[in-house]
Order: sequence, then C-alpha cells, then structure tokens
Amino acid sequence: MKEINTEIYTTDLRNIKEIPEAWKRGCELFDTTVAGHYRALDKELLFKFLDMAAELQDENGWIALYKDEAMPMDARVDMIYKPTYATAAIAIYTFDYYKDDFDSGKLSFLKKLLNTFDSGIRGHGFEAAGTLLETMEMLGNHSVINFIKNHPEISKPLADTLNEVLEDFKKVLSREEVSVYGFGRTPANSRIQKLVSYWDGKEIPVFVYGTLMKGKRAHHLLDGADFGGRFILKNCAMFDLGDFPGIKRRKDGSVLGEVYFVDNETLENLDRYEGEGTLYKRNLAQAKNKSLTVVCNAYFYLGDVDENTVVHGFWEPDDNDYVWYASYGSNLSEERFSCYIKGGICSSNGVRYNGCTDKSDWIDTKTRWINGRVYFGNSSISWGGKGVAFFDENGKDSVPMKLYKITRDQFEDVKLQEGPSASWYGRTVFLGLDDDGCEIHTLTSEELRPVNEPAPEYTELILNALRKELGYTKSDALAYIKSCGADVTIFENKK
Repeated sequence: MKEINTEIYTTDLRNIKEIPEAWKRGCELFDTTVAGHYRALDKELLFKFLDMAAELQDENGWIALYKDEAMPMDARVDMIYKPTYATAAIAIYTFDYYKDDFDSGKLSFLKKLLNTFDSGIRGHGFEAAGTLLETMEMLGNHSVINFIKNHPEISKPLADTLNEVLEDFKKVLSREEVSVYGFGRTPANSRIQKLVSYWDGKEIPVFVYGTLMKGKRAHHLLDGADFGGRFILKNCAMFDLGDFPGIKRRKDGSVLGEVYFVDNETLENLDRYEGEGTLYKRNLAQAKNKSLTVVCNAYFYLGDVDENTVVHGFWEPDDNDYVWYASYGSNLSEERFSCYIKGGICSSNGVRYNGCTDKSDWIDTKTRWINGRVYFGNSSISWGGKGVAFFDENGKDSVPMKLYKITRDQFEDVKLQEGPSASWYGRTVFLGLDDDGCEIHTLTSEELRPVNEPAPEYTELILNALRKELGYTKSDALAYIKSCGADVTIFENKK
C-alpha cells in the first residue's frame, strides 16, 4: 500500500514566484488528490487548504499557481487547470462532510470552482487523454455523486461535463464510434469501464475465476454486470476441486480471472451461489492488469486443498483461445518459429519439424522486454550437441522477447516440439497479461540446466533475428548475446 502523503496540502501555494516551482507544485497537488490522500486530512486542515485556495482563485474561478498571459497551454494545464480540478474534488468532499460549516463566502468560492467545468476538462497534446481520465477518476466518488444529486443548480456545469465525458467513454467501450477525446478503440479498457460502471450504479468490483467466467455454467448470474477485463490476482493460488476451483492466499502465486462491476443485488446473488461464509469467504484482494489496479471482492475457498492440484492459467480454458507465446532463443526468428507452426526443414540446422496440428499462421507479433535472464545450457542433438537458450525468471536483466499470438492448442503443440520434459522446456512460465487481456507465456526447464556454449549456427540465428526483426544494431546484438554466454568472436568482423 502506498504511503499517504499530505504535505502538499499544508504547503503555502500563495507566494510562488518561479514557473518551475509552480509547475512542480501543480503536478504534486493533482497527483496526490487523484490518489485520494486528502481524505486523511482533518476538518481544520481541509478548511485551511480551501481558504488558501480561495486567495489564489481568479475572477473566472481558476486556481492559478502562477499567472502569465503568455503562458503556453501545457503550462496552463499543470499550473492552473489541474490545481483547479484537484481543489474542486477536495471542496466537494469537504462540503459533503462539513456542509454546515460552509458560509456564503465558501459557497461562492465553490460555485466559481464548479463554473470552470463549463469549458470541459482541459488537457494538452498527447497528455490530454491522460489528464481527462485521471480527473474523471478523481471525481468518481460518493461525495461528488451526493453533491450532484442534492445540489443540481450549483453542480450543473460539473454534471453536464461528466455526463458528456461518460457518453464518450461508452462509445469507446462499444467500439461503434471514435472518441472525441482521442481514446483508441480497445477490447476492454478497464479504467474507462470502471468509471462508466460506477456512475451507472455498478460500483462493486468482483474478481471471478471459475464457473462464473464467460462461457461457464454459472455466468448467467452476472447478467447485467459490466465486464472489466481479464485480471491477475497476486499472492494467491488456484486449486482444482473437481467440478469447480477454489483459491487460497499463497505468497508469490497468481490467479487468472475476470473482473466485473456489479450492483448490490448481484453481489447478494453471488454470495448465495458461492455459499459465502460456509464454502467460500468473500474478502477484498488486489487485482491487476495492464491499465488498472483495483481492490475487488473475491471468493476464497474455506476447505482443505491438495497442493498437487494447483491450476496455472485460466480454469478449463478453451483450446481455441489465443495466448501470446514469448520466445527468447532461436524462435526470435520468424522463419525458425514457422517450422514449429507449419512444419518443414529449418535452414539453420537442417532438422525437419512436424509443425502443429493446426497449421494456421499466428495472428500477430510484437516485441517485449521481460525481466529475467537468458543463458545457454544442455546438449542439443538438433544443434550439434551444443547448448541452447533457457530463461531464468529470477535474473535481473532485460530480456528481448518476440511474442507470437497463437491458439492455446498451438502453444501446447509448440511445447511438445520444444521438448516437454522437466530438463528441457516442460515448464510454462506465466509472464502476465497483455493490453488485449491475453496471457503471455514462455517455456523453460524446471531447474537451471548445466551451462553449455551454443553452436555458431545457433548464435548466428539469434544475432540475425535481433538485428533484422527486433531492430538491434550489430554492436548491441553482439553485446547482448555475449552477456548470455555465447562466444561471438567469429562474428565481430562480419558485416
């Protein structure tokens, strides 16, 4: 959990003389307020901050940490607009809890703050979408909802802008129209979905991992819920209990599942289905994906489990579901990897491969750098009895990987061709979820293998892939492959 920091709220912002300080303080105020740290302030400090902000407020309602008519737009965002949005969130929160202490002067200050939303939520350049999203997250809370509901006249400029943005977010999620705010069409933008769901009354996030998932027998219990995307539950492990799975707290473990945003009625139905309190216990847990970390409800199994029934990946996955296979050795070369998919003879070692049962092309590729290390080990018959690449996820290097999007069934066929024993590539390593919600997996051995230098043909194959397919310079490619344990002497003078 991040440490709460309230220092910015007690800093005197009224006498800032230089642009760098105003820029710094404006960003600090906004970021700290997005994180919700103002909720740790007591009544006295909240009003003290608002009194200071009132002295900074200009005739149009803006909280200007620095004034200069020639100020560029990006500076205005950080020194005027963001501080105003942050102050509005704090003022509404304070009003929600201490309404009786708002005199006419404070109410006038608040009204002028909210009138600034007549011009929307302002950002600049490629950061505008991020500013908008963070401001919407900052304003997505019960205090704002209560204020808009109970004070429609004062809150109208804010309510109109929030509704306009939320309608645009719904376009993004439906993928039917292009966002006017610059958000791309994505399969499930979890941050946007969370905001839309919250304002639609589905404010409770729930992590599901078994029979409640899409396509499973109890998914109908989530009818009307909003799908937030695929997520990872850290420090937990999933166990196969026969007809259904259960999860337990486990250090360094991870569980794959889906997050839905539900209302109270749906949550009550889920509690009954899961036998909450008898078979499962609903607790809060932290789920993550590429765009969002969310504290959500998850159902933990109360019974005993067999440690040998741990489930890696999704429970009962569809063989035709797509996954990302992350390669780091000879399969950095698309030509080489094609032998595993379509079959045929590899030009680098003359070995014939059978290919997958499904010989369809991969549907996408991308490059990622993954924490870990690559080393060369074992003695491969296919490569003259010399070493081949293995991945150690406990390493501290940045490993270049070529990702191929293939079906889960194809991934299992690739594993068979790589060598599925424990001393070769029998261990699947989960590397996380991609932006599209697909799992990223790689293959390596169960334990570290005896180190063995690779054959020149194997080294050259990786070098060429790094340069031609991953964009490495010759010197960078040589340095990387040398750091993994290969002798690159004969390649240093080659073009």
